[in-house]
Amino acid sequence: MKHIIIGGDGFVGSHLAADLSAMGEEVLVADIVKSRHPHYAKVPFHRIDVTDAESVAGIPRGQDDLVHANANPIFPFPYIHTHSIQ
Repeated sequence: MKHIIIGGDGFVGSHLAADLSAMGEEVLVADIVKSRHPHYAKVPFHRIDVTDAESVAGIPRGQDDLVHANANPIFPFPYIHTHSIQ
């Protein structure tokens, strides 16, 4: 199966991406940030901002499964930008 994980760079999403990849599944991670998770050696990354419609429209189609693991940070860090949806 082909999976896309929105928020795949976070705690839950990154573990899910690594596990699915280890099971031989096709995985695409979509997130606003990209860290140095080891699963990126095998998993493609697509930079998106879920609050931006054009960014979301750029997500590749044809996936069998979509996991939404995106969340707002509990503590605001200087490098994290928050957006309001209007």
